[in-house]
Amino acid sequence: MSPETPSDTAAYHAAFPAWSRLTFGSQQMGSSVDRTTEHVRLVRSAMDLALPIHTSRCYSDGQALNILKLAFREDPGNVPPVMAKIYCYNATQIRLDVEEILERLKLDRLPIGQLAKNDHRAREIVDDVLAEGPMFEALCELRDKGLVGHWTFEVFQKFTPDALKALDNDLFDSVGLYFSAVEREADAATWRRIGDKDLPVVAIRGLAGGLAVPDNDDSAGKPGKPERYVEQRRRLADLFEQSGCGSWAEFSIRFLFSIPNVRTTIIGTGKPERLADNKRLCDEATPLPDAIVRDVLARQNDWTAGRTFDPQSPWA
Repeated sequence: MSPETPSDTAAYHAAFPAWSRLTFGSQQMGSSVDRTTEHVRLVRSAMDLALPIHTSRCYSDGQALNILKLAFREDPGNVPPVMAKIYCYNATQIRLDVEEILERLKLDRLPIGQLAKNDHRAREIVDDVLAEGPMFEALCELRDKGLVGHWTFEVFQKFTPDALKALDNDLFDSVGLYFSAVEREADAATWRRIGDKDLPVVAIRGLAGGLAVPDNDDSAGKPGKPERYVEQRRRLADLFEQSGCGSWAEFSIRFLFSIPNVRTTIIGTGKPERLADNKRLCDEATPLPDAIVRDVLARQNDWTAGRTFDPQSPWA
């Protein structure tokens, strides 16, 4: 540990729990009232496949939690582990997020809390934890009460200085980031530091929100689905051909699980058959050849080196 690391580390540090390779992402659940029954059935399918579920109080304006609640109510003996976004704007928000999710889903604890914000210009929680401030105290309290088992720190390239500070000072025991064959929200230095620390990685959007699949090219112009991801997939076409994979989904999933510290990938879908196929791909994934993995990572380093950000924008 760095000499700057908070002294009371045992109060909020914890090993990454045993977890499925695939985590079902619930972001689109509840997005349409007309699809409530369909979405509940989809969550039930994830439960039947013994998949953990990722959620947030903000998904679909809070309706995602309602879908999960309905599904859990139908089969209370089969409620899966839940990983939840916890918004770390301040200590009060952290506590309220945990309290609301547990209360609405009738859960006793969250095995994993993902510390996140919608504003990616900075992560104030890094300096707060270093100073053992109010947010640090909230993390310790919630762990001590058994309400959250493990804290994972969400990383975005836009706040690279704060990410590196957190990594250099061993503040968190795992990281979560948008990561697939066609995107990585970490520049070369941050990614190298994650590997040097051998931190468990939660690969959020393991299929880049569907853009690792060619039949989703028409979604490139939609909010949250930048066309650059489609272009980056096209730039990997030679490596895909070399891999012998039967689909881009297989290529991206095998790439992820070629990285030893990737513990799980969060992938959402609206189709039960694709959910089952994603689980099969994750369960059966074997590493890609080392040369292909090194080449994908090198090209990701090039992509991230070329990115620019609007300092006034909270996102990009």
